[in-house]
Amino acid sequence: RPARLPPSMEGAAAAAEAAAPPHAEEAPPPVALEALELPQLRLGDLGEENLRACCEELGFFVLANGIPEDVVARATHIARRFFVHNCKSSCRSRANIPRGYIGVNKESFAILAGEQRPNDLVEKMRMGPPAVSAELMAENPYFAHPEAAELLAPNVWPQDRDGVGAELKEAFEALYYCFESVAEALLPPMERAFGFEEGTLVGALDFENRERHASILSANLYPSLRGRKVKSGQLRLAEHTDVSLFTLVLHTDDVETPAGGGLEICPPQSTKWFRVPDSKHRFVVNIGDCLAYWSGGGGSSTRDRGFLPEKGDEGGCRLSFAF
Repeated sequence: RPARLPPSMEGAAAAAEAAAPPHAEEAPPPVALEALELPQLRLGDLGEENLRACCEELGFFVLANGIPEDVVARATHIARRFFVHNCKSSCRSRANIPRGYIGVNKESFAILAGEQRPNDLVEKMRMGPPAVSAELMAENPYFAHPEAAELLAPNVWPQDRDGVGAELKEAFEALYYCFESVAEALLPPMERAFGFEEGTLVGALDFENRERHASILSANLYPSLRGRKVKSGQLRLAEHTDVSLFTLVLHTDDVETPAGGGLEICPPQSTKWFRVPDSKHRFVVNIGDCLAYWSGGGGSSTRDRGFLPEKGDEGGCRLSFAF
């Protein structure tokens, strides 16, 4: 099965925050890094050799977006409404369950790397397979396994009188199924590229039974930092590797003000960080710990982080979707 989700991200993050110095130093201004263009591939014409080379050398590549623009636009619009609406408090995430809303400074991805850092400057709305419900979990023996409680749970949606919750649910579920289709299409080429027996990854994730896999869709809003004191060592998203098979990230291009910040990666066998330019209408795909392990090291689970805006660009915010 896919690698286990980390236990109680919020709880561990709170512990890390408590362990930090009581008067943490303010962060120095970020240093501009050299840009690194990622290799670009097309779904349906990946080529096993090219795909394997991308996964081995960088662990990252860019994939042409296979999701209809109207689906992305609708999810983007309602996500931005949600993140400024007071209904957020009605669907807060519970400890151990990566579902629902979690606010800025509430968790740190540094725990994925076994480190303690100030909590991340990002707020999120997360969901899992739409087919999972409390009724299904009570009736189906598949969900009786102890690990099911860590990986699977019903989704949590906001309750409000303005219709934001209902619209958010509809738009996010449509986007989830689109991401799911792209991920499913990537599995057979991955199998061939890494020499797995046919059906190994397809069977492991079992996308045909849509309620049985544990993939998460997360809308990540990186808010304006204007007027916010940033602690030393604090980032939009702390340095980490993903625990998943792979992650699909889609940056939206509806930014009304300069976005600031973005993605940085540290390639394998390197100590140098590079800035990755935004890829509008394209997925950034990165290999996770699970695929690196299952392939015997054939894929590289590369360290990445969300860097801070440069001085003068703190007022911008950015929204991305990760699956």
